[in-house]
Amino acid sequence: MAYQVKKQHQVSAFFVFFLLHGVQIGISILNFQHSLVKHVQYDAWLTIAISGLLVHIIIAMIYFMMKRSNGDIVNLHDRVFGKWFGRFLLFCISIYFFVGVFLSLRVYIQIIQTWIFPDLRIWAFAIALIVLVWYIVSGGFRVVTGITVFSVVIPSFFLLILLFPLQYAQVQNLTPIFNHSASNVFQAVWELMPAFFGYFFIMFYYPFIDQAEKSQKWAHIGNVVSTLLYAFTALVSFLFFSPKQILDHLWPSISMLQVVAMPFVERFEFISLSVWLIALLPYVCLACWSGSLMLKRLTPFRQKTFVILSLACVYAALLWVQKQETLESIRQVYSQVGSCIAVGYLPFLTLLTAIRLRRRPSDES
Repeated sequence: MAYQVKKQHQVSAFFVFFLLHGVQIGISILNFQHSLVKHVQYDAWLTIAISGLLVHIIIAMIYFMMKRSNGDIVNLHDRVFGKWFGRFLLFCISIYFFVGVFLSLRVYIQIIQTWIFPDLRIWAFAIALIVLVWYIVSGGFRVVTGITVFSVVIPSFFLLILLFPLQYAQVQNLTPIFNHSASNVFQAVWELMPAFFGYFFIMFYYPFIDQAEKSQKWAHIGNVVSTLLYAFTALVSFLFFSPKQILDHLWPSISMLQVVAMPFVERFEFISLSVWLIALLPYVCLACWSGSLMLKRLTPFRQKTFVILSLACVYAALLWVQKQETLESIRQVYSQVGSCIAVGYLPFLTLLTAIRLRRRPSDES
């Protein structure tokens, strides 16, 4: 039986554009250049194009699975893997989402400590972030969707700000091209795929989309815009920095903003990082909402209970994980799992869906 959502809790199909694009543009765009330069240097445009194309294929697979399962990810897993193993996988995915919430908030706190307030007290700032996330997620899916719309519209002025570094562009930095092996390109794509992870949430909020089958085109459009934005940011970075300079800067996208000069503001990157909290919220809120929703469906408890418990655990982890080495290790594992989901789990699930669910549930007698 499909998961039923009341009409007043649903959003229109075109909001999928904001839900996908808003999640894809978060913390990752501030330092994604590292993985590109490390493997393919200035052939990065090819890596971004391949990653964007793969995400289009994954989006098509997700909508195929959702249509076959009446738009219910729990029903899909129950019928493909069986009730116990299928729901165990969903539980693990929920935990993975909460780890993503922790990483996003911890990395943002680290950025604020590095660039603005070196003596920032983590416990106080973390409480403010946790309360903000709790307030948004507790409002329900429509509130989370509204935040993603703001996250796309408000930070969009950064596209104009990225034009400032181009006055120092070195065009020769873009050569030579096509001088890396296929294995190097594959490694770069593997590391870049987690940056486009927003597609996975479609499987969780699909029942909350009014006429969800019509939303697929908006998902593809959102991915196109994200791919172009990553490509444009990478182009500006490579024109501004040499490969060695990119690796020397922990956050290349932020470092570029140091050249922005305006008569009414001296350190524009301070304003940028403050505003970037809005761009961070879609992934954090949607991950928390999706994880808590899934735990609610797997247990007899309310979703708000899991929101509070999960955010309490995230807050404890924010205070506990202090060493950069530990944070980087967690991030590496998280990224590897995200890549495995993209190129392993979802294609395998699509194959099993095509074999075991040859007809839609509504077509079965």
